[in-house]
Amino acid sequence: MEPESLESERERERTRARRLEKLRFWRTACADGMPVATRHNDESEAPPLFFFHGDWDNGGLYMARLAAELPCPVIGLAPHLDPVPPTVCAMAQDRLPAILAAQPEGPYRIGGFCNGALVAYEAARLLLAQGRAVEVVLLVAPPSLNALRRYRGLLAWAERWLGAGPEAPPARRHRLVVLMGQLIKLWRLSGYALTDIETVMARKRRLRASARARLDPRQVGKQNEIAAEAAILHRRRALLAAYEAAVYPYAPAPIPARLVVFGTGLNAAGRPAPGYDAAYDGRAWAELCPQAVCVPVAGDHYTCIADHVSDLTRAMSLALCAGPDPARRGAWHGPVLAPVPERARFSG
Repeated sequence: MEPESLESERERERTRARRLEKLRFWRTACADGMPVATRHNDESEAPPLFFFHGDWDNGGLYMARLAAELPCPVIGLAPHLDPVPPTVCAMAQDRLPAILAAQPEGPYRIGGFCNGALVAYEAARLLLAQGRAVEVVLLVAPPSLNALRRYRGLLAWAERWLGAGPEAPPARRHRLVVLMGQLIKLWRLSGYALTDIETVMARKRRLRASARARLDPRQVGKQNEIAAEAAILHRRRALLAAYEAAVYPYAPAPIPARLVVFGTGLNAAGRPAPGYDAAYDGRAWAELCPQAVCVPVAGDHYTCIADHVSDLTRAMSLALCAGPDPARRGAWHGPVLAPVPERARFSG
């Protein structure tokens, strides 16, 4: 390549990097400024869908397009940022007033994505415990290990062994979180070949090296940019730790409601994720809730709700339009075990 062309390519790369950095800081600002409840599609007279978007990184930016393609009003419910409640139940309990203020009487339509899917499920359980009607619960790419009977049994055993029940001191609960976190990591790796594990570890090393580079004074010219980057990294790690501490010890209880789970079987890196995002085959949630329906959707853990949002909303619309009448639900009634998707190709 000619020197001029090479310099031009480098300048384009520097410009792209600056734009990406601005986008990262803008998304963080969106997350900081997001209200507890955001309304979409208010012109529709259908019952609203309360959707826990779970996006504490970007403030639920995907919600506008998701709501635009659904046939009903959508009320996006934000995740907690500061402080983060210690349990999934506490998160759901804190969002119930927003649900009841927007819709005092049921039946309710509840949904959520990723960590928000677990909070949505718990919110539905709390509404049912209050004697309120829940029409349907829609979970998009939920952490499905929590629904497995084996996981819930293992969690109960670990709580007894460590003396770390719900009322235990924080130090004991922390030991439970650490133990379940290690077990989850081993569980997720159980379906990987050795070469797959090496690929995953190499990718993690590259991500850590990239993060260190953004904090290196020799590569970043301005000290204020380094400080801002360090603040973003610290915030993200703190939020990730807080949500892991709430999710790992969560054991969902069965609920007498119509449950529809939309899963891809692939994690955020586009790789098969045994047990974590494997809701496409229905085993975990159908065991937990006999009325569960599991629907495979396109994409991976993140792209299913971004790049493939039209496919997802078509499936969600069918579930919403089926309604509570079993005669209209047809194939939506009862567990549906979908074929396991082909194994994704591993690459660096």
